[in-house]
Amino acid sequence: MKPALSAVIAATLLVSCGGGIDDGAAPEPTSTTDATPASPDPGTEYEATGFVLQAGPDADPKLCLGGVMESYPPQCG
Repeated sequence: MKPALSAVIAATLLVSCGGGIDDGAAPEPTSTTDATPASPDPGTEYEATGFVLQAGPDADPKLCLGGVMESYPPQCG
């Protein structure tokens, strides 16, 4: 029974790791440059994870989506 189990494991590995044959052809583009992005629906809410910085009570808040420099005061990159 062990040889059969080994054959099943080997076949599973070959099937799961196989990505097909690369013939070197470039992939076809999925979009055109003439397409314009759709404007978001005004009633839709969006959620993001980031860090908000505000220099003072009168300053506008700034959403940092990338890293934050840990200087004093902290700054967005």
